[in-house]
Amino acid sequence: MDAQDINFFLWCTVKVLLASIIIPAIPSTFNFYIPLIACWISYFVLGAILLAYLESNKQYYIIPMKWKKSDLYFQLSASSRDLFVVLPTVLFLTHKFNIVKIVLTNPEEIYSFYTSPTSWLMVPGAIIVGLVWRMTIHRILHHPSIYRIWHKRHHVRPECMTPFSSFNDHPVEFLIMEAVGTFYIPVILNPLPMPVLVLVWSWQCFSGICDHTNATIPGSYFVDAEYHFTHHQLTVYNYAEFEILDKLAGTLYIGDAKERDRDGKFDSIDTDMKAGSFDIVGFTKHIYSLIFSNKGEVSKQA
Repeated sequence: MDAQDINFFLWCTVKVLLASIIIPAIPSTFNFYIPLIACWISYFVLGAILLAYLESNKQYYIIPMKWKKSDLYFQLSASSRDLFVVLPTVLFLTHKFNIVKIVLTNPEEIYSFYTSPTSWLMVPGAIIVGLVWRMTIHRILHHPSIYRIWHKRHHVRPECMTPFSSFNDHPVEFLIMEAVGTFYIPVILNPLPMPVLVLVWSWQCFSGICDHTNATIPGSYFVDAEYHFTHHQLTVYNYAEFEILDKLAGTLYIGDAKERDRDGKFDSIDTDMKAGSFDIVGFTKHIYSLIFSNKGEVSKQA
């Protein structure tokens, strides 16, 4: 075990200790133990299974993967912070101060949900709103003034990504884009019964790891990551999770990733983005163009 291994396990130990302090302190009326555990399983367990399968079947990778143990450690460390510490803390504060009602516990409310067509229509509607929210925040995070601060760490080189790159992000980015867009927006309009909440949150986590596999398994609807791989390769395209949203925003790119990488060079992965000083007035003026224009804000790598 080298120094890197020791540092990684020390960080994990600290985060597990934090989680062990936070979670038992949460009162029994807190109703998020089950969906949290479901998120952890769908992300870490299924992510590990998927990674092991792809490493045994490397022909499914879009490009040859070159990730190192340090890359995996770094991604697992950020993901464990978000899912074991940040998310439980946010959920507890939401519950403590009664900010948003997320889960239905009253039997009459649960029965009303299952028997109301309107409730079932609001679930996919709210998920779509969450998708639009994440795409919008994602585009804003690519503004040079804030990319280097909050979003750059997520853009590891594509050949170094693993399924755990999904939540390899800054905690501020996780709060704004993921906590709100993934975990809260689907329930703001309509609180969900526990089984539906578990299904929605687990699917969101599993979908994220599939999008970051950099692999395409023939015949698999779930593991087809070329669309999001293009974003990590050509950082000014494919901000959304579904093609139709990028098509509407004018940022859709469809092409052969292997063909683009035939020379072994990535087109616009920026490892030295030069972000100017933050100008809130200028930033506000650019929000519209960031969301609706097709101009790239990241220079090509020399």
